[in-house]
Amino acid sequence: MPIAAIGSCISMYHWLLERFPDNLDSGVCSKDVPCEFVWFELFGFVTLPFMALTGFLAIIVFNTLPSPTE
Repeated sequence: MPIAAIGSCISMYHWLLERFPDNLDSGVCSKDVPCEFVWFELFGFVTLPFMALTGFLAIIVFNTLPSPTE
């Protein structure tokens, strides 16, 4: 659970940096290595950081659900 929570925070930061590059000044983005470059996009909003965030949140949700044997 802690690893999934840390991963979801990093994925959320990366997704926000990709979507709103001017609002988040990371200090590591440059003209040679742009942070807002989208490698692929499905349905207009699904990118790699978004898929990672969805996966981490699914791990958190499924780990907090009660087991069926209770």
